[in-house]
Amino acid sequence: MKSMRRMLLAVTIAAFTVGCGSDSTGPGGDEGLSGSMSFTYSGALSGTFSANGKFTGNLESSLNAGSLTIGFRHPENGQFGVNGYDITSGTRGNMAVMVFEGTEKGRYTPGVGAECEPRCAAVFLYFNLDMGGGAQVPGNDTRTFVFETGEFNVTELDSKVVKGTFSGTAVEFLGTAELTITNGTFSAPIIPAFPGAGGIN
Repeated sequence: MKSMRRMLLAVTIAAFTVGCGSDSTGPGGDEGLSGSMSFTYSGALSGTFSANGKFTGNLESSLNAGSLTIGFRHPENGQFGVNGYDITSGTRGNMAVMVFEGTEKGRYTPGVGAECEPRCAAVFLYFNLDMGGGAQVPGNDTRTFVFETGEFNVTELDSKVVKGTFSGTAVEFLGTAELTITNGTFSAPIIPAFPGAGGIN
């Protein structure tokens, strides 16, 4: 049952991590739009995720400059979300992808379907992900975790920004290793045309 749930979550996440290519653009310009995401993790892996930086209109060039966090909002589909990119070394880094099923601020629960209604959050964490050469595609040495329990409190949501806090437990995708996530926060600018896959040169 849990494996099936994780597969459903993966399908949801895939719809938002694969887009229209590395030339996708949005607002930003020279000054850029600042965003941030941070959390502490312990268990199977331990450390601090920190994705603070600016989106300058193109995801690939923004990643070349370093870590960043961006948001997206699709009220017509009843969804919004946040992506955080924590560059750790060269073209490699960690990524957090959050997709919220809803249109309002408030409390969201990890999961899909009836188990988390009325407000669901599908959340994946990727560690040691190669973000170079195009899309952010997990490799053999990438570890992927999905939130199983916890809560996400969205404190602000409008056409320009999404902010919130989170904590909980994530389990390795198709595995049993666990992470405990604490002190999670995010503040992300909404990118109207959410940029798709794009890597670090």
